Amino acid sequence: DRFGIGVVVLTGESTPEERRQGFAGLSDGTFDIALTTPEFLAWHAEEFAATGRVRFVVVDEAHHVGLARAGQRAAYATIGSAIAKLSAPFGSPVSADASAAASDGGLTIPEAFSRTQGEGPGAPAAPKAPLRAHGDGAPSSRASAPLTVLALTATAGDDVAAAIKRELPVNAFVYDPASRPNLEVDDRRNLKNRDDYLANLVASGEKAVIYVNSREQSVAVARTLRKRVPQMAPLIGFYNAGLSRSERKRVEELFRTDALKVLVATSAFGEGVDIPNIRHVVLYHLPFNEIEFNQMSGRAGRDGKPAGIHLLFGRADAGINERILRDMTPDHDCLAQVYRTLRTLQRQSAEPFFTLGGCSQHRRLPGEPGFGGVRRGGVPRAGPHRDAHRVRGGRRGALHSCEGGSEQSRACRQRALP
Repeated sequence: DRFGIGVVVLTGESTPEERRQGFAGLSDGTFDIALTTPEFLAWHAEEFAATGRVRFVVVDEAHHVGLARAGQRAAYATIGSAIAKLSAPFGSPVSADASAAASDGGLTIPEAFSRTQGEGPGAPAAPKAPLRAHGDGAPSSRASAPLTVLALTATAGDDVAAAIKRELPVNAFVYDPASRPNLEVDDRRNLKNRDDYLANLVASGEKAVIYVNSREQSVAVARTLRKRVPQMAPLIGFYNAGLSRSERKRVEELFRTDALKVLVATSAFGEGVDIPNIRHVVLYHLPFNEIEFNQMSGRAGRDGKPAGIHLLFGRADAGINERILRDMTPDHDCLAQVYRTLRTLQRQSAEPFFTLGGCSQHRRLPGEPGFGGVRRGGVPRAGPHRDAHRVRGGRRGALHSCEGGSEQSRACRQRALP
């Protein structure tokens, strides 16, 4: 409203009425920008396309495209197909630009800017012919208004950049070799008394984020620090994906305004967080990959002033990560047992739907309120039973996991079947 631009948020947490109003507003021009998730887009691309007004798509944190096939935000792995559907009813061409950190085949930001002005080292070459998108993502010869895709990330190495180019029809590649000389790495790996070191750091009173690898550890480390540094106890909080959206927002605001000075967090606190005066980032546990390392470290010193990155993880933490990865991947016997149970329920069910009662954790079907069902033929539908998992009858069943980031996904893999 401040700039005369209407914005709507559409995610799996939106109510049916919020979705109806959102899509109607996109169609009639009330809303100009829709903020959504890849999971929601995967299920509702046709509804976005039906508004007839989507012509520019921004894929933020595009490095997830390269991580998706390892089980992190799996919807990113097929986001190209979902985006192609946005122009399907009109046969619109799909072109794409990607901005990512890479070492070959790209332009720096000043070079890209000079080319857009018709200056610099040569005018741009004729662009590649844009793809024409059918509803199934296949190329078509039909043409209409172009759909432009901009992919952005600050942490894409060569492999991830290549994955982005494979998934999205990239025809321009811009990179900015950023340098953060104000950050200093304090390597304390395998320190015997890392809790003593951490307590001394917290006692300094400077703003700090301490990254751990599980929700339980975020609470446990916060409690330990409150006991060991009692004068800082009211200023120490924790943050993880198990908190409600409103609670996460409240904790982030308390930290942003210095009502909290120390935050013990999982990887759920990271992307999209821009708090300038964080003086210390502590990696208490071993990050799962270099992108996660860069994302966490990048929270420090955003105001340009000196800041420290403290490495406190040790060899034993590799075993913690292995156990987390093992727990999030069911073994063959577990999958066989789930399959046999679902097949038995399918055969016993006389209805197109059947319900799995007694689930210990309720999770939403991506893009649906509560947990939706699936009609025969695979058409998504919002189910009326908010506290039950509903599975399609017929020859094949589907058990859907929850929508969310990597830390959230790891924690909601377990299911309880009757």
